Amino acid sequence: MRYLPLLLCTALLLYHCSPKYYTPNTQNLPMLSKKHQANCTIVPLAGRIEAMGAYSPTDNIAALVNGGYYYENLNDTTNGGSGAFAEAGVGYYYKFAKYGLWDIYTLAGYGTIENHFPSSVDAHPGTTGKIRASVARGGIQSSVGFTSEYFDAVASVRITTLQYANISGSFVFDSTNQVSYLTQNNSMFLAEPAITLRGGYAGIKAQLQLGRSYNLTFPEFRQDKSWFTFGIGYTFGL
Repeated sequence: MRYLPLLLCTALLLYHCSPKYYTPNTQNLPMLSKKHQANCTIVPLAGRIEAMGAYSPTDNIAALVNGGYYYENLNDTTNGGSGAFAEAGVGYYYKFAKYGLWDIYTLAGYGTIENHFPSSVDAHPGTTGKIRASVARGGIQSSVGFTSEYFDAVASVRITTLQYANISGSFVFDSTNQVSYLTQNNSMFLAEPAITLRGGYAGIKAQLQLGRSYNLTFPEFRQDKSWFTFGIGYTFGL
């Protein structure tokens, strides 16, 4: 089953065998290097779709936006979940040497999650097997990389706080009330490093991103701890 974590992503995946309350979304790494440059990226994967954009209105300053929708088994007769997430940020970038680029962005995002687990209801009469929550994420993201007309290689890290609110439902899993579990573990810090490779021509590049999510507050929190995504991006001038 899949869950969406907030962030204005996004991402969130829940596996049908057990609940998970956070899956990191693909990091938006536009690697803009000059005024009036823009980038858009689509990440289409099974169970989710993510869209990202960025624009530099003036030299060294840029803004970015992310959004995502996540789903698995949307009908109420099978275990699954869904969520939506949006995020925005502003930042500073600096081009060095011929192909080097460093940037840093502040981020703020908001989303909603829901999870339905009908397989748990028979063992726990009086429950619905459902849980809902809203989630907010804020923090910073920085990257450094090599960028050229044909190839990019980027190392990045995202450091954020995650806050859950409006938690409701009636869901018991593994002898634990999941509403109480999420209420008691509703605030945490995350560190998420990633490596991104891109290749292409004429501004259009295929992208692979591999990342790891470290929960610094609750290391055993029910979440996905890594991600590997594929996307297509386009960088152009306005």
